Amino acid sequence: MKKIYTLLLVVSVLFGACKKDDEKNAKGTLTAKIDLYDSTTKKWSGNKDFVSTSVSTVKSGNDYTVTAKDANGVTFTLVVKNVTSTGDYLPDPSSSLVKEGKTYSSTVGGKVKITTATNNALKGTFIFEGAEWSVNNGNVDASF
Repeated sequence: MKKIYTLLLVVSVLFGACKKDDEKNAKGTLTAKIDLYDSTTKKWSGNKDFVSTSVSTVKSGNDYTVTAKDANGVTFTLVVKNVTSTGDYLPDPSSSLVKEGKTYSSTVGGKVKITTATNNALKGTFIFEGAEWSVNNGNVDASF
């Protein structure tokens, strides 16, 4: 019995140590005005406020992925790749919004202006659009 306990302890320590060093949970905020296209009514929703209630971030090398959820269960993911300093970047096409089971993704244009990019912080503003969604007045302030 003692050998089994020791084996389980060793295995749990080994697997716990394998977590990526760059992956960290974030504290902060992500806010934006989001306009969604309804293909049934063929109308845009008008800019609706997105205010995060939880934020998590993964930094892998020079790539940042910020995932935020709001009080209504809407999930917004902002992906910015190859961030080497402050400045203007393109939003990655994998940036997305999930609302009521529908995923809005594939950005076709826009800009992410990074004002702070360190090993433990990402701050900036963003604006972009996809075929069925657009994002304006976006702000991200994540520390991790």
